[in-house]
Amino acid sequence: MESHSGVGRLLAPDGTELAAVRYTYEIDRRNRVWRGTATRLDGEGALAQPAGPATLEIEGGAQAPVHYFQRHTPDGTTIVFTGRGAPPGE
Repeated sequence: MESHSGVGRLLAPDGTELAAVRYTYEIDRRNRVWRGTATRLDGEGALAQPAGPATLEIEGGAQAPVHYFQRHTPDGTTIVFTGRGAPPGE
């Protein structure tokens, strides 16, 4: 599997920014799916919307649709996302 990481934004379906994030994702080309995790750069914790559709925008402006949910631990909140089809920039 290929791995990618960087800094980007998680956008709501209407295009408004949910959070600036540091992301990591892996691409499973055989099953045409990619999944990863992200953390907020501002350290604010949970997003206002606990789960749902969004768009991951990576460095350079490339975007791809994802579905996300949040995992809360004593160390903070992790945003877990899954995309189908082509990842951002492809």
